[in-house]
Amino acid sequence: MVYLGLGYECIVVGFDGSPASKHAVIRSIDIASRFAANVYVVTVVPVPWMALGEMLSPLVPDLNELMTNAREGLEKLVHEVKEVTGYTKIEPIIAEGEPAETLIKLARERGCDLIVVGRRGASRLEYLLVGSVSSRVISLAKDIDVLIVH
Repeated sequence: MVYLGLGYECIVVGFDGSPASKHAVIRSIDIASRFAANVYVVTVVPVPWMALGEMLSPLVPDLNELMTNAREGLEKLVHEVKEVTGYTKIEPIIAEGEPAETLIKLARERGCDLIVVGRRGASRLEYLLVGSVSSRVISLAKDIDVLIVH
């Protein structure tokens, strides 16, 4: 099949449980259904770290609990979305890492041509301290379209 740039074939959408990310999932399904695109709904769990002297060490037990909770929430969401919309080309993915970089990496690995993320509206302090996932996705995804859902 020759791609003519008339739509999207594969979409990665970030889901973190926020209302904005739920809107992003809904918007991605709307777009995907128009083009019969595959949708990967991705929850990225950042690895928690603790300082041990001058070394950093991952907090493995907390990570396991975070991953389990994230997986349960994501699977529930995907099940509900499939039931409500009737759209079945949706797959949940749980990953760990830095959210923006992980979403882009997954999109490239799967040959996706659109990344959809919600804009949470972080406070000025949050933005200064950790930045914005949506801003990072825009700046890093040079070869993939990005849709920010408010």
